[in-house]
Amino acid sequence: MKTIKAVAGVIVDGNEILAGKRNSDRIAGGCWEFPGGKIEPGEDPKDALAREIKEEMNDEAVVGAKVLPTITHVYPWGKVELDVYFVKLITHNLANVADSKFKWGRVSQLEKLNWLDTSYLILDKLKGVDLENLEFNGEKFEK
Repeated sequence: MKTIKAVAGVIVDGNEILAGKRNSDRIAGGCWEFPGGKIEPGEDPKDALAREIKEEMNDEAVVGAKVLPTITHVYPWGKVELDVYFVKLITHNLANVADSKFKWGRVSQLEKLNWLDTSYLILDKLKGVDLENLEFNGEKFEK
């Protein structure tokens, strides 16, 4: 079974997070996810996440702290090792390249969506986080 090293971002704006709905022509199409993608060989995970956000959303971002330890999950298409980080967007283009649409909301609102399996672990962790008081590289961003 192949191992896929990937990153995802919990993109935060005030007390809301961003969910992306996977394009229907992709693996797990129609499921909701935290934006991100594969880590290239030798690439730093934070750099990979910033690159993926630029490629898939046409946005610049600041990648902050890790949300929780690396998640390992076996899907039908392979074993995924997922690193998840808090993210703050600098630009707000939200281009639809890998996702068919985006939705902002509070964790309690978004948890009702049909998420990829690993995303439920992330959502559970976020229930205890004060999203409005996160710091990114020592700086607090105001909404």
